[in-house]
Amino acid sequence: MVLISYLPRAKSESLQIKPLEPKIKANNLKIETNIPIVGIFSTCAPYRPNPIGLSVVKLLKIQDNTIIIDDCDLYNKTLILDIKPYIYTVSEEVRIAEWRKRMLEYIRTLNLE
Repeated sequence: MVLISYLPRAKSESLQIKPLEPKIKANNLKIETNIPIVGIFSTCAPYRPNPIGLSVVKLLKIQDNTIIIDDCDLYNKTLILDIKPYIYTVSEEVRIAEWRKRMLEYIRTLNLE
């Protein structure tokens, strides 16, 4: 299921950031990489300019008027605005930014054993 929630504690950050995940990966491998500043919507960063949350959760059971779920990333008492079914689809047109492709290709050339 997909939970759409209101996140009043969400803090607005800049609309442009340097993606953290590739930076951490590069630092762990001790490689130098030029990671550009990108738009916030092209990342999985938790910062968003609006307080709307999307959480994918596993439905365990429905008991009376209560939905029992597993492993939710929301605080207790978070306001749920809507509940949607999770429908898995695979996109044929997956695009990866050129800088990210170059970094991944370089990492593959390293002997990591």
